[in-house]
Amino acid sequence: MRVRTAFIGLTVVASVLAGTGCAESSNSESAMTDTSAEEIVEAPASDGPPVDEAEIDEPAAEGSADSVIQEPETELPLSSMDDCEEWAALLDGRTCSYDGTASTSEPLVTEVFAASDVDPSIAAAIKDSLDLATDAWGLYWPVEYWVLGIDPDAGVALVSEFCERRDSRGDWDYDECMESEAGDERHSLIWYQQMGAKEAAEGEKYGEAARLGKADWGIHFFATSLPSGLAGMMGEPGAQNVKGVLHEYWHGVQHSFITTLDRDLRRELMGPVWFVEGSAEFMAQYATAQFIEQGTMPDVPDGDYAFTFENQMLNRARHDAEELAGRCAGRTLASVVDYSDECSDMSYGLGAWGVAYLVSQTSPDVLLTEFHPVVQSLGFEEAFAQAFGKSINEFDAEFMEFFTTTSESEKLAILPAP
Repeated sequence: MRVRTAFIGLTVVASVLAGTGCAESSNSESAMTDTSAEEIVEAPASDGPPVDEAEIDEPAAEGSADSVIQEPETELPLSSMDDCEEWAALLDGRTCSYDGTASTSEPLVTEVFAASDVDPSIAAAIKDSLDLATDAWGLYWPVEYWVLGIDPDAGVALVSEFCERRDSRGDWDYDECMESEAGDERHSLIWYQQMGAKEAAEGEKYGEAARLGKADWGIHFFATSLPSGLAGMMGEPGAQNVKGVLHEYWHGVQHSFITTLDRDLRRELMGPVWFVEGSAEFMAQYATAQFIEQGTMPDVPDGDYAFTFENQMLNRARHDAEELAGRCAGRTLASVVDYSDECSDMSYGLGAWGVAYLVSQTSPDVLLTEFHPVVQSLGFEEAFAQAFGKSINEFDAEFMEFFTTTSESEKLAILPAP
């Protein structure tokens, strides 16, 4: 199954600052990772027990056109002519201009590709979730979201479709792609099918979702195992999986403002794991609550418990308070820098609370309008200080005092209203 939609009439929401970038936007998760072979390998998120992964377009039949594709002129934020020339080689139609930007007549689209054993309603809900995310946060690069089911043969067929697409676009040789993506390595495409099948067979949470790159292909590439909530399994609310899609898409937003293809520099500009995952989790939680409040949520299964912003954040706070009293005693949020850290799980919950604290002193739009547009030109630490008015060390001391001394009601009081 393939769902394909073009986005029309995009408007700029992020400022173009000298040598930084522009963002184009229409104004109008089970476990989660952002694993990028050329960028960052991220550990699975843990949503805890109840913790995970626009016009509605109907799924299009294979080979059918479900929308008229418009071709808006699109600018990508580039910091130098070297970057521009590097990008220009990636996609047909890109050209470099003297101001260091790359333009393309290629349409910005989000596409969902699902294995044949995945119910059409699941692919439709993921597509709707992406529509909501791009309406709220902007669509910067083309998006491919690949959804694996539990049947091995259907999984291999979807992997083959993926590799045919890569080969036809000059991204990757078909045989090399199949050798990698149909193999058993963690985060190969077929691995997501295997995790979904294991979850269905054992009734335990093994679901995974990830952003897998790929800056060098000029796209955001995501993959997910069968989302249990959207599939009506294990009593999980479908809203959990909507939140998971939003979490992963926020990683796409983060990467969209970093145009260099230098892997080490991309990692440095993304920042420490507490910020990468904490901001993705907070923005996803907040946006899901907004969509529920606005009545724009996709039609998804209710599950066995209610999904609310407050309960999700409190679950995170309670879990990480226990971690700070136990195996992570003496640690602070800013000390969680790498995914290899034994306390990196706190980057999702404690990190989300850290971002909530920053947002409470600025605005919910601060990441999109003040921080990310300047991160490539200023570097992570300077962009942080400019956007939030304090250094990371100053923030860390303030936030840890807040988190460890306030009641739950005092914590909830800083959350923005959906």
